Amino acid sequence: MEEKHPEIEAYRRSIHDQIYSPLKHFGLDKPGMHLGVVGLGGLGHVAVKFAKAFGVKVTVISRSPSKKEEAVKQLGADSFLVSRDQDEMQAAMGTMDGIIDTVSAVHPLVPLIGLLKTHGKLVMVGGPEKPLELPVFPLLMGKHSTPFFLFNKLFLNFGSTAILASLDSVTYLSYI
Repeated sequence: MEEKHPEIEAYRRSIHDQIYSPLKHFGLDKPGMHLGVVGLGGLGHVAVKFAKAFGVKVTVISRSPSKKEEAVKQLGADSFLVSRDQDEMQAAMGTMDGIIDTVSAVHPLVPLIGLLKTHGKLVMVGGPEKPLELPVFPLLMGKHSTPFFLFNKLFLNFGSTAILASLDSVTYLSYI
């Protein structure tokens, strides 16, 4: 009989809860969709691989241009955006059906929201120690009528409950 490894099982569970499950739940697993993946660490790698396996077009978004080769050549991402390059970000505005944000450091959300199509989804799976700033005015005045955010259980520490917030309502989810 095969020996159990709790650390491997915990890692598999984390991948399922933080990447696979949100992709499926929010319908970001359909061939032809366009998904942005913010951050190319452990979860970012997994997000690219799952999305490509689903037939999704993937753009990796990173502040580090040095990660482009890894993202495109090694992981199979379709494109790469440097988040600090205003011209690249502007050219990609309104093109993504969803974004999986795996970054655990504080970073601006408004530029990411600008990349979303109307009704696009921003799924937060990284857990910054400090609160992220989300100015509401750009959301209200922008062309994106209802961007969605999923803050997972690690991010808000609500145990098995997550919060899905939109400009219209707040819905509690307990599927995670």
